[in-house]
This record gives sequence, C-alpha cells and structure tokens, in this order.
Amino acid sequence: MRVSKPLKINALSYTIALCAAFTAGAVPAALVFGVDPYEVFRTTNRTTNIQDIAEKAHYPLWKLAKYEEGKFDTIILGDSRARSLRDKYWHELGADKALNLAYGGGTVPEIHSTFQVIKNDPAVKNLIVGIQLRSFDEDHKDDMNRVPEAEYIVNNRLEYLKNWSIFKTAWNMMTVEEKETFESFDAFAKTFSMAAKADEFQTGMEFDPRDSSVDADCFDCDLKSELNRLTVSERYQIVKKHVSFTKDPNVSTKAAYSMGNWSEVSDLYATSNKLEPLPKKMASQVTKNAKSDWAGFEFSQRYWSYLVEMSDWATANNKNLVFVIPPTIEDMQRTISIYGLERSRHEFQMELAKLGTVVDFDFSNELTKQIDNFSDAYHFNSKIAKKIVGEITAFISVDPETRARADKRADLIKCSGETNVTKPIKIIDDVSLTNMQNCRIWRVL
Repeated sequence: MRVSKPLKINALSYTIALCAAFTAGAVPAALVFGVDPYEVFRTTNRTTNIQDIAEKAHYPLWKLAKYEEGKFDTIILGDSRARSLRDKYWHELGADKALNLAYGGGTVPEIHSTFQVIKNDPAVKNLIVGIQLRSFDEDHKDDMNRVPEAEYIVNNRLEYLKNWSIFKTAWNMMTVEEKETFESFDAFAKTFSMAAKADEFQTGMEFDPRDSSVDADCFDCDLKSELNRLTVSERYQIVKKHVSFTKDPNVSTKAAYSMGNWSEVSDLYATSNKLEPLPKKMASQVTKNAKSDWAGFEFSQRYWSYLVEMSDWATANNKNLVFVIPPTIEDMQRTISIYGLERSRHEFQMELAKLGTVVDFDFSNELTKQIDNFSDAYHFNSKIAKKIVGEITAFISVDPETRARADKRADLIKCSGETNVTKPIKIIDDVSLTNMQNCRIWRVL
C-alpha cells in the first residue's frame, strides 16, 4: 500500500500569493481614498467638469456626502428641475445655510427618503420641495430610489472604500483630471509596441458630462432657437388627443373634490392659440416624452402620503414648507390637456396648497412662452434658476439684506411683495390663488 506524502506548502509562494491578493484589494481602496470622488474624507477644490463625473454617477451619494446635521437651515428636495436651484444661487443672496439635496432623475420616493434623513435635524427651518403631477405615477421611473444605498455608503466608510462602482468613478475622475499624465503613459506604451493601450485601463464606464439621457444634465445646453425647427403639424404627429388615463387620480386622502365649478377656473390653464415652431429636440420631447408622461397615467396614493407626512412634520415642528411647481415650455403644458388630465392637475394643485405654500410657475405666461428661457422642454436655464431662487428666498427669509438681494433678481418674475398683485381668487372654501408676475401662489385661506 502506497502512502501519499503530505502536501508541502512553499512558504514563499504562499506569502507571494497572499500579498498579491492583499494588493488586488488594497489598490482599488487606495485609489478611492486618494481621489475621494465623493469627498467623504476631505473637501477638494476640483473643477466643475471633474465634480460632475462623481455627481452624475450617483446623485444622492454626491449630495448626501455634503449633508451634516446642524449645519443647514434650508433644504431643497426634488428632481433635476429642483437640482438646478444650485447652492451657490442661494448663497449669493445671503442664504448661506441652504443645501440642495435634489437629484437628477429624482423620484418622489427619493424625496421622501431624503426627508427621512433630515427631518430630525433641529437646524432645518425651511423645506423647499420641487414637485409636479407627472412625478406621481409609480411606473414613471419604476419606483426608483437610490437614497438608501447612498445613505448606507456615506455612513460606512469601509463600504465606500471597497465599493466597485465608486472605484470606477474614482478611476474616471483621475483619467480626466490627470489627462496629460495618462496621455504621456499612452505614448510611452506605444513606443514599446505594447498590446495594451492606456484607454484599456478604463473600466468600461463611458461618461459624458452632457449626456442628455440623464434627467437634469442639460439645464444649460446650447439650443439654437433658429436651428432644426419643426412645423406645428410635425410637432403633434405622434400625440393622440383625448387619451384617457386608466385610473381616476383621487388626489386627496379625504373625499375627492367636486369639479362642479370647472367652467369657472378652466381659463387658468388656457394656453395661447398661436403656436411657434420648436427646435427639434423640444419638439421631440413634446411628442414622445409627453406620451410617456401621460398615456396610462395613474396617480399614486402612496406617493401622496409622503407629502402629507412632510406637511404634518412641518405643522408639528413650526417649519416652513414650500412646494415649487417648476416651469415647462407652453407646448409641454398643452399636452396635459391633450391627454385629458387638466382637471386632475387642478385638483392636485388645490390639494397641494392644503399641505403647504405652493409657488407655481407652470402655466402660460411670459416666462414659459419664451423658449429661450429653456434648455429643453422641461428644464429652464441658469438665469431663470437664479430668479426662481430669489423669489423663493423672499418667502422664507426675514433678513432685509437677503430680501433686498432677492428683489434685484425680480425683473421677469415677481412672486412676493405688492407689485402687480391681483386680488386672491377663492378657488374653494379653504384655498385661494394669487396671480403674480409670471407666477401663482396657492394658499390655504
């Protein structure tokens, strides 16, 4: 009988293998720590185009890494349109304790989850929520919620260091930030006819800071107003008129409001009869995207309960809650009527006013008629964003210097004060509407 000899392990080989395994794990972590793409360990002074790589790879992670309890008194929540109300626009007015926690492609569940993060912070006095009816369909973005993952990573630095997606983001940032170094390495490699090229070290995560497929990335794009325009007939060739929604969106948690006086308020949503040709990108959004927004729209009671929770919190804790309905181009507003949801929008805004002050920009006015104020059909440009921030600041600030700075921005929009104020319209017994200069204020009487 042959007895096998015990296997002898070469100590040197074992040590080399162990070191190789450790290095394979440590190098990515070291890169993440060195680049620190989400500035978890330290604040860095990078250019905007470098920071955009991290932010757009994971919006909630980028934003929540900046949040620090006790440091901010004003929080902005929402999607890409709310995101465009940048921190610096608030700080320029003296509201230096404002923090924008709105995300590109943001959803109502993400608004709610972010609210859960900040609601117990005693320093928070003002909650600004960018919201619109189209966000209340759970199928719109498949009920997406990236916030729990972001919160977990922010609170677990080991996970931050070993997360593969964050490593890829760090690598992408480094290749852009150290472009000359990588180009030199590439040239050196080619000199020796190496098979591998410098760009093969990339992770396969191609990134374009202006990728228009990501909601909100294009709020300052350069649209040529006279280029590639479509005719009115071409603009509406895809839209099917009077497509009904599949479920009656009973907005209120109470009994549904009777629309018996619709004839008295329908003019509030009238759009101009004159239709100007649109740039090709805008025209495509008005037809294709509007169909996605409204065909088969179903209002989510669960999403609505999230806003009710915020309202209850604001009332119980004496906080300012302001809902902002962002402007879209007039053609996009018109699609709400085309798909038969005009009354639902009206009911939504009335019920929203019962939860907090509503500042509404999304109706036919001089702001929304001028497409040069927009980068696409949904997104207003940075000049309009600054003006909107000025108007919201006037609602939440009692500091006279801050309000004075805000007033200087009010050449196109004026939502507060006595200028161009009309008498409030009583919509129902407990809700009024005040028409201001290119904005409307919905309030409880």
